[in-house]
Amino acid sequence: MRKAKVKDRIMDVMTIDEYKNKQLPIEDEYAAVLNGDTIYPIRGRLDNGPGVYSNGTISKFIKPSEESKHLYSSDNMIDFTNAKNISEVIKKQNELRLEENAILTTVDNIYVPRIGDNDEPEMIALKTAIKKKEIDLDKYKPRFGSNSDYNNDKRELEKSRVSFPKIKKYAKVFGLKIKLVISDENDRVPNPIGEEISVDLTSTLDEE
Repeated sequence: MRKAKVKDRIMDVMTIDEYKNKQLPIEDEYAAVLNGDTIYPIRGRLDNGPGVYSNGTISKFIKPSEESKHLYSSDNMIDFTNAKNISEVIKKQNELRLEENAILTTVDNIYVPRIGDNDEPEMIALKTAIKKKEIDLDKYKPRFGSNSDYNNDKRELEKSRVSFPKIKKYAKVFGLKIKLVISDENDRVPNPIGEEISVDLTSTLDEE
């Protein structure tokens, strides 16, 4: 219910009490703890930098430097818990979307999917769309779900075929609209449908 842009990530922010009530250690690269007016990303054993480190018994907070403390300030937090009505929720959602867009449009490493000779037409279309977007795939990682989801779906993009459920997931992740069009193969087919049937496979994704 609390989100914050910390450097190049959108993080879920919990209070100190919420953090203490969770089973430790917490391993989530997109989670942080609000302590005073500073947001502390939850760090792993091999991490470094400002954040909260835990061995399962003791938690240690490492403050950011004076030069970087604005990147970890609670001023960057969007708190949905204090929204009084639906219009405030929508306003906060728009604020969050702008923050996420700022991250996604800052490209450090452009991902170029390889289109193989044996790729199915739907996979060629998907890879071409992703290529045209010129994205940094790693920055879309939170949209995939867990780390394993991201790694698995990234590997799927190296294959030559893609299922309908998977292509709909990619559409949601990358902000794509995908349509399915059915028509007669030609004028000579028996029992022609006589028209073109078009459905938007991603219409329900907009509602979500």
